[in-house]
Amino acid sequence: MKQYLIFLLLICYVACEDEYGCEDDCECPSFLDLITNEEHIFYTENAGCNRNATCVPGTHTTIAFRWRESEIPKPDDDVTGLGTVQAVLGTAGPFDIFTQCGVICENNEWYITKYPRGAVYRGSDFSNSLVEEDTVNGLKSKVFFVLW
Repeated sequence: MKQYLIFLLLICYVACEDEYGCEDDCECPSFLDLITNEEHIFYTENAGCNRNATCVPGTHTTIAFRWRESEIPKPDDDVTGLGTVQAVLGTAGPFDIFTQCGVICENNEWYITKYPRGAVYRGSDFSNSLVEEDTVNGLKSKVFFVLW
């Protein structure tokens, strides 16, 4: 009987190792440090890297990334080295930027993987240009900063 108890405890211990999803810590730095204006955001941290950053309707939410830290090829006519993602404001009210822009933690960094309106950049004539959403969704870009 004692052997079964020890065996059961060993199984419970192994099942709760980091790689099995029992980890409560997040390896990424605080997402709030990337946000330039926090007054229009409702932010919660859950276990692991599960976060919720809810944007208030009427705000203009933009996530900036550097092309050199992105899987998206830099457009030839880009003049700033930055791309941006503008979150879509729903008519139903607030939305979670983590869900809408596919924000994930990987290798101690925050990345976006969804581009609701495509990736916007400043072209050679200094007007906004667009890399279409369907060509960039699923590609990772390291979050440089977030404007709310």
